[in-house]
Amino acid sequence: MVLEIDADSVDRSTVLREIGVDSLALVALAEIVEERVSGQAQRPLHIPDTDLERMITVGDAVDYVIARI
Repeated sequence: MVLEIDADSVDRSTVLREIGVDSLALVALAEIVEERVSGQAQRPLHIPDTDLERMITVGDAVDYVIARI
């Protein structure tokens, strides 16, 4: 577990920084998502650091992954 927050308290508009997501946590979360999604996708998912920097909300992250699977 990277963040110790209740999933029910998070929605698409939740700002990542407001729930304690710093750059290290964002990289760790990206690695978890890459691993889980790549196992079910036709091709591996890789999220470059430059793309991570543009993710402000949970919705940004979700939309990014959906667009690439």
